[in-house]
Amino acid sequence: MKKFISDFFKFNIFFIGSILLLVVGRVFYERYVVSFEIPQSKIVLLVGDSRAECAVNDTIVADVFNYSQSGTAYFYSYLKIREILDHNPQIKTVMLGYSYENVAEFRDDWFDGFQNLKNFMPKYFFLFDFSDFISLVSANPYGTLINIPRIIFTAIKGSDQLGGYVSLKRDKLQEAKDRLVVSNEQKEVKYSKYQEEYLLKIYKLVRSRNVDLILLAVPIHPLMEQNLAKYKDYYYSFAEQKLPKAKLINHLMMDIPEYGFADLGHLNYKGSKLYSEYLQKFGF
Repeated sequence: MKKFISDFFKFNIFFIGSILLLVVGRVFYERYVVSFEIPQSKIVLLVGDSRAECAVNDTIVADVFNYSQSGTAYFYSYLKIREILDHNPQIKTVMLGYSYENVAEFRDDWFDGFQNLKNFMPKYFFLFDFSDFISLVSANPYGTLINIPRIIFTAIKGSDQLGGYVSLKRDKLQEAKDRLVVSNEQKEVKYSKYQEEYLLKIYKLVRSRNVDLILLAVPIHPLMEQNLAKYKDYYYSFAEQKLPKAKLINHLMMDIPEYGFADLGHLNYKGSKLYSEYLQKFGF
């Protein structure tokens, strides 16, 4: 029995040690092969979730580099901004996707929800420092640790796998309208913990690099804006009180034709073209 217990512990130590060595090897490999240098002409960095990802075509807006990615919490935006600024001193402005629901409590699931940890933590792990890792472990110990082996098999060969403009072809606007339920029931509105924490970290990081910060709300369908209006007051007050040196640009209600929407929350490639041409002409 003693021999069995001894062998069991030896096997587990060997197994865990092997995984850790492979993880470290993967991190060093990705740090070596993945470049975060962007064209010198790109002096504005845009980072956000799918709203920004599908809205700003950076082949049209000449000085913008769109590095947004669907489903990413501000935690992952923080990691990307930190890395891009480290490698690109030409960046003068960081634009951050900032819509009403980004301050809502349910967005915290993008940080500590099990499925999001499974999808994003292995891809972004090579950008972590120790405090980043501890933040995730503290928020969801099991979800973080159980997904560590996935790091070994999640190869990132280029920085483009962590973001970029997406030309959205889908046409689901009417379907989204049919599904939308607008409730007049008065429910307690709760706000995010982790989204706010990393908004403040992004703000401090950008300010420390003497770079301007723009909070950008890209266009959404008026029905979606109406449905999210319960977050509007806090959305404005948080930016004004906690991010006073940031510039807030709210284009949520910009007049985009119906044919420009892929659904209620996203522009399709036609809407993106219209919006991007507006930005190229008039700026931010």
